[in-house]
Amino acid sequence: MSKFNNSIVFDSVPLISDKLLTILNPFFDHTEVHSTICKDKIHLYNTADLILIPSYMIRTVEALTIIKAINKLSHKVIITPVPMTSFEIAELSPIKNHNVILLSELQQQLEIPISDNVTKEQVFNLKPMIDLGLLEVEAIETANLAMPKLKQQLTSLINNHRELSLEPLIEQLHSIHGMTNYCGLINSKDKINALELNLKETKDAQLEINEVQLSKLASILNLAKNHLKLAEESLAINQVT
Repeated sequence: MSKFNNSIVFDSVPLISDKLLTILNPFFDHTEVHSTICKDKIHLYNTADLILIPSYMIRTVEALTIIKAINKLSHKVIITPVPMTSFEIAELSPIKNHNVILLSELQQQLEIPISDNVTKEQVFNLKPMIDLGLLEVEAIETANLAMPKLKQQLTSLINNHRELSLEPLIEQLHSIHGMTNYCGLINSKDKINALELNLKETKDAQLEINEVQLSKLASILNLAKNHLKLAEESLAINQVT
């Protein structure tokens, strides 16, 4: 299949934008990533053959202004890697019924990869906390309180993990593992749990942590930090409404 000229991805989360670039590259000669949507540049964006906009990019206090600007775009697709709120669904309904298209030649090639590689990678779900007996509003409040603490823990360990011995490293990782549950970061929680178990086995065998484990640790911590950013943005709408 011949390539299209260019596409644009609006995304402020590197983990998501990197995956979208991987998906789009075989089909486009050039893909640009923009971290913000500037309403004054709509005429420039409209030169693209395809525009992908994750729904959380409009979950801000300026959402209504941005939505009006997005309405002027052609060849745009709204994608959502997190459950949509009732407010978001209501505000996006006019867009859905007005010129939201996925180019027919690309539909089968892009629709499934975006769903499989983006949505599932970034699961944000507070259901485990609700299953423990919390009301939805309590689960949201718990997540909002836990997220700044988790961000601080992740940043600290990312910066200092090579300076720590195995025992305090495991202790900090265990604390982060617990916090991911409060924050609804299911994917990150599973990855960190597996890593924690691996490091415990290393400790029980009286071995030292090796370079492969350190590299994997850094990668998972950075993925978790990006995951957390997405979760924070997906909850931001609760601060607006």
